[in-house]
Amino acid sequence: MKRVLVGLSILLLMSGCGGAKAPQQVKQDKVKSSVPAWINNADLDGNVGAVGIVLKAKIKNPKKRLYIAKKLGIAALQERKSAFVSSSLDRSTKVVNGKVKKELNQKINISSSSFATENIVVKDTYEDDKNLYVWVIVGK
Repeated sequence: MKRVLVGLSILLLMSGCGGAKAPQQVKQDKVKSSVPAWINNADLDGNVGAVGIVLKAKIKNPKKRLYIAKKLGIAALQERKSAFVSSSLDRSTKVVNGKVKKELNQKINISSSSFATENIVVKDTYEDDKNLYVWVIVGK
């Protein structure tokens, strides 16, 4: 009988003392679900995008806040522009009839991912208690 009671008490301790969430955790879950998905995934729905974030406490003027958040989003998009350059250099030496010939062959491959910055548009904005979020995408 003691073994059964000990086993049941261990099961109760491992499973927790109830399935209800604490009130604070329920409130946090509601806040998380109300935040737009693009804040965590700027490339939502196949868009090439970025999010500019400005602290409300630092900039009081709403127009300036929106302007700076947009500029930060554009800067984040421009950071994503990239160019990949690979090159190889082949050096060969040939001796023909006592004369030395040196040859250099160079191959360069360039690939880049770029987009026009003049096609960047503000897709959406979101404000919470502390920050202003601006979602900018490359227009199609």
